Amino acid sequence: MCRARLNANLLCDRKSVSDKVTFGAKNALPADFFGRCRYNAPTQRFSNGRRMRAKQRLLAVLFLAMAGMQAPAQAMDFLWDDWSGWPYGFSATVSKQKIDVDVAKHPSELNLTRYGLEFVDLTSKWVQGALFAGRVVGNQDGYAPTQSVDMDGYYGGFTLRRMIIDHRILALGLEARYTYQAFKDNLVPHQIEILTHQGEVALGARVSLGRRIGLYGGGSELYVTGTERIAGSATSDLGGKWTTVGFVGIDLLVEDKGHVGVEAKKGAIDGFEVYFQHRY
Repeated sequence: MCRARLNANLLCDRKSVSDKVTFGAKNALPADFFGRCRYNAPTQRFSNGRRMRAKQRLLAVLFLAMAGMQAPAQAMDFLWDDWSGWPYGFSATVSKQKIDVDVAKHPSELNLTRYGLEFVDLTSKWVQGALFAGRVVGNQDGYAPTQSVDMDGYYGGFTLRRMIIDHRILALGLEARYTYQAFKDNLVPHQIEILTHQGEVALGARVSLGRRIGLYGGGSELYVTGTERIAGSATSDLGGKWTTVGFVGIDLLVEDKGHVGVEAKKGAIDGFEVYFQHRY
């Protein structure tokens, strides 16, 4: 009887509570979602509290799961990468290459060593651009007037990359690159001057092995054209045909902001490249 009387005293009229809440009366009793007096059902308070704590635990689990999935996905992009969310990249490269070219229809070979720097804009995930430049040294074999004459100069160009597939384990992309080179002999006055325009279109794929190791490879079509001038003789044309190049490489992620890698090429270009990349 006492319990029933206590419950009756705690009950409040739904309409009066709704009116008090609506008009903001000072003595209004707080109502629940259905307009009932909060003191009408103490068990409801316990149920709501338990439900709230369950929601908080669920949100915490979802947050941790998303964080665990996101970190490796960002860190496992190599070659055609988003640099783990960092918008700009800076690279230092050293490469040694042998490039097949024809001089006045005579097969020859440019033996080149390049020391370069590259700036990459990665603000877009699917389309990326890069500018590069550096110093080139080498010689030319297979053409008697320039056989083994040491030369040096510079090179520069740009790269455009387009992602086709971008997954944390597998990625596929296209790359188009243009390189301009100009180098001369070390004689005074200069006797030999070579200018080349080099275009390359590549299709490459990358596979991630764990969080910090990536393997990549692919093929490209190379087109080299240019001129070669020798003092006292006519200027000769260089190249002028499409050739094929294959490449493979390994990329290592270092301290979440950098990459160190080695790439080997075979075909119209034989050689290798070592690169060091950092993100900002």
